[in-house]
Amino acid sequence: MTTAIIITDKSITQKNFNVGVTHSEINEMVGGWFDCVRNDTMVGYVHDEGLIIGLPINPVATALFGRVLCGTCVVFGAMNEKGEYDGDDHPLNAEQLSVISFHAGAYQIWKDSNHALVGE
Repeated sequence: MTTAIIITDKSITQKNFNVGVTHSEINEMVGGWFDCVRNDTMVGYVHDEGLIIGLPINPVATALFGRVLCGTCVVFGAMNEKGEYDGDDHPLNAEQLSVISFHAGAYQIWKDSNHALVGE
């Protein structure tokens, strides 16, 4: 089983795949043709034209992958059991989930403090 983390500009959810994820499923989750982005340990799939067509900026995915990403981002682990990148999607490990959680928490704190400052 492979688990994906689905990050939008409003939420983070988990989806399990019994056999692995297909291109059609990623296409459906991101809302169209998709592109792949990577960091050292994770891979993400985002709408290929998200920025061009005006999808909302995804702050958590932007922080994870170090570039402006828009719309839904579907995240998997990039490393196999040997710690090597092999081009396949792998389950996220505890450390990777912790990194995602950290960025989500940091964004929430910023959002909360920004709204508090605006309301003052």
